[in-house]
Amino acid sequence: MVKNCIRSLALLIVVVALSCEPVELPEPQSDEPVFTLSGTLDGASFTLAAGIDQYFMFTDAYPVDDGRYIAEGRLAELDCSSDCLPSWRFEFKGSPERLSNLLGADTVGYTQPGRVTVDTSYRLHLQASSTHLLNTAVLQHRWLLNDSLVATDATLSLPVQLDNEYPLALETLTEDSCYSYTEQVIRARPQAPQCAANFYIDSTLLDASVIATALPDGELPAQFLWQDSIPGDVITFPTPATATSLCLQATYADGCTARSCQMIQPAIGSFPTSTCRNAIVSETRIDTSTVVVPDIAEGVSIHYQNEDGISYSSNAGQQPTGSYFRILEASPFENNAAGQPTIKLTVAFRCQLFTQQGDPWRAVEGEGVIAVALP
Repeated sequence: MVKNCIRSLALLIVVVALSCEPVELPEPQSDEPVFTLSGTLDGASFTLAAGIDQYFMFTDAYPVDDGRYIAEGRLAELDCSSDCLPSWRFEFKGSPERLSNLLGADTVGYTQPGRVTVDTSYRLHLQASSTHLLNTAVLQHRWLLNDSLVATDATLSLPVQLDNEYPLALETLTEDSCYSYTEQVIRARPQAPQCAANFYIDSTLLDASVIATALPDGELPAQFLWQDSIPGDVITFPTPATATSLCLQATYADGCTARSCQMIQPAIGSFPTSTCRNAIVSETRIDTSTVVVPDIAEGVSIHYQNEDGISYSSNAGQQPTGSYFRILEASPFENNAAGQPTIKLTVAFRCQLFTQQGDPWRAVEGEGVIAVALP
């Protein structure tokens, strides 16, 4: 049972020495205990009563920080320093004014530590890589996603879901009206190379020779298709008399497919006047955002110490949905041994207890009559 003051010879000697005249809580009666606590701890029942098994109700009130106080009630074994019976402690934390409101409320929230939430997201970062035989400046870029225009800059950043596929196209137009086009289905994979369909036009011959280019890491596609139907890694055709678009599609062993088109301009003499091409350089990056939730510094916390002296508490972690602490009845009580006023509370509660490291331990549900001191 809970008793707010220790009625012991040692305490009386100290009290007399300090010339104090405390008014102690009533002497506990085993047949009619004033303070009780009962409930279940992870399904196991427990019952404590002041005056039985040497349990007493100790109360105290003391400052902690920033002008706040703790009003405390503790059901514990009297005059015990080791191998003690399990004990329960209830702490109400707040300013003196706030404590009066808390102890008169129907429902009291649990104090809880702050937490840091890290939200991880992924973005696909794309860079247009454009080349021109005569180093002509690029006039315009156009990015299309699922055939819809999404940007006109040389770079593009898109929020993506990991491992999803995104059909992208890049159109490039230079100042001399040379047009190139690249189409790729990009799979969002962090730090993984994307497939490509790169090729270059060799204009040093009388006939233009178009040659496919492998990925930088040397991986070769499983299949090349020119103009969507002509297989092979090389295609040769006469120098065009009009502006001609040449397209290459590359399909890789993992199913990744890319398509790229280049424009070949009309020839002057035996050679094309210009050739241009573009490519998509892609990278999936991890972006993180941090959300800090401040702690709940005012309210109630429940502390349990087992027979091995190991402590667990409700305020070392976030309380789950369904937790509650209710004050069913509150009334003034007699002063404790230190002369502090006390208040008698009839309570009911349910909460999660945590280890000192903040790991969930056991759920507790209980009810009873306790007392706490007021500052």
